[in-house]
Amino acid sequence: EKTPSVGFLLVKLFSSKIRTRAFLGMCQNLRVINAVRNIEIGIPLTYQQYKRLTTEVLIDRLVNRHHHLLAIRICEYLRIKPDRVLVHWACAKIAAAEQETDAALAQIIMEKLESFPHISFAEISRTAFNERRAKLATMLLEQLAR
Repeated sequence: EKTPSVGFLLVKLFSSKIRTRAFLGMCQNLRVINAVRNIEIGIPLTYQQYKRLTTEVLIDRLVNRHHHLLAIRICEYLRIKPDRVLVHWACAKIAAAEQETDAALAQIIMEKLESFPHISFAEISRTAFNERRAKLATMLLEQLAR
């Protein structure tokens, strides 16, 4: 005999859809807060601070700390487009990859971003050009034309 999960019992306690949505929203908020409070991330955030800060600002802070994977996962979890996170990741990858060849780096970036066809490669290409990687910038601009 299976015992019902605590979450299911709590949802059953809320008879109206409004209360259920509020409960599920709070669970989402708590999952996000707990994820950023992780010792590896190190953002000690309270619920009130999170609400005042907004999700977008929190994602920007994660991106600026180079926690791109967590930022993308939060975006997916909350159904937010991860475009700016992915563009920042690609720009950071270009800036940090001094030993990578242009072709290899272009391949890595294009593979990662191929499932996001709406992302513009213009800013990524500009970063490559500013990093004195004109060939990489050209490869990325060719991707933009497609």
